[in-house]
Amino acid sequence: MLWGSGRLLLRAGSLARTRPLVAVYLVVVLIGAGVLCALPGSRPGRHESARSFGSVSVSSEAAVGSGTVSVSIAKVHHFSPGTLPAPAPEQRFALLVGINHAVGGTPLEGAVTDALNVKQALLDYGFPPGNITTLLDAQASRAAILQGLDNLVKSTPPSGVAVVAIAAHSRPYGGIDQLLAADGLRVNSTEIASRLQHLRSRAWIALPTCFAGGYALPGIVGHNRIATFASDAGSESYEVGDAGSYLIIDMVREAMIERRAPESVESAFNWAHDSLERTNPNRVPSMSDGVDGDLVLGDMPGAINTSAAPPPRQNASYEAQPYNGGSQYADDPSTEQGSGSSDGESNGGYRTVEVCGRASFRCSQSP
Repeated sequence: MLWGSGRLLLRAGSLARTRPLVAVYLVVVLIGAGVLCALPGSRPGRHESARSFGSVSVSSEAAVGSGTVSVSIAKVHHFSPGTLPAPAPEQRFALLVGINHAVGGTPLEGAVTDALNVKQALLDYGFPPGNITTLLDAQASRAAILQGLDNLVKSTPPSGVAVVAIAAHSRPYGGIDQLLAADGLRVNSTEIASRLQHLRSRAWIALPTCFAGGYALPGIVGHNRIATFASDAGSESYEVGDAGSYLIIDMVREAMIERRAPESVESAFNWAHDSLERTNPNRVPSMSDGVDGDLVLGDMPGAINTSAAPPPRQNASYEAQPYNGGSQYADDPSTEQGSGSSDGESNGGYRTVEVCGRASFRCSQSP
């Protein structure tokens, strides 16, 4: 290194009279090399993480004879300010629920697929299989769902990350959204929210259900929470046969598993939002974002060009079916009314917040 530097200094001295610009360039290169050698992580043998949050790589090419210099700067993934790396794998936990067959409800085809797609994405992100609780069909009783939420809260440390995904029939009763469990019993949105209020970590809650916006209650939304909703509080959501819901197909299967925008929960949502705006504008999801920066679930290598147009939708021949439970589930006259306003008014002791579209809704209320 010293020998090469000395030769360059001599060369710069000889060029100072005839080609002063080239001489200045050589001196700058030497100074830059010295700075790089002094920086932490530039010493040989030091191991650095492959994850990059807005780093810049610089390559220079100098033609000393002609006096020209070419410098190119390439930026890689840049996340929002405040973005934190994903926690260690052992600090990542998830509860996934998928119910195609519930007592008293019209059978669904894609709810189990939704849960399994989320599970595959989390495994790809590096979640340990033993940290993912998956309740499918008969396993997803009312008691099992509530116990799963309690276990998730107890297991996830403050520095960790939690994921909850629930794909099942849901309808509002008396202004409160209720999930139809596999055993025919109901789980109130308020019960889910009150449990998640005790969760101390960052969390992503995915709700491919009908009237999903009615679940926008503190604990499900708020500080350190990202909630993605397949529909607003007054609308049904739909599945595409056994392929699953629009929300999970686009956000999880295509954006995450197929690596079209896997860098964070927000990047996957934005890709799904843009895709559905083009292909199914009446199925566009919404998001409530109370996490500082972007929520990174883990490393997802092999991301492809996220600017490319989405591929043709598979299973397009299926007739979209609603997640509202059908006539067998609508056994209460109040089921036809909405779940109340989404303008911040009180609803059963919980404050319902507005659920927005692509723009992130920042919530200051802590769970």
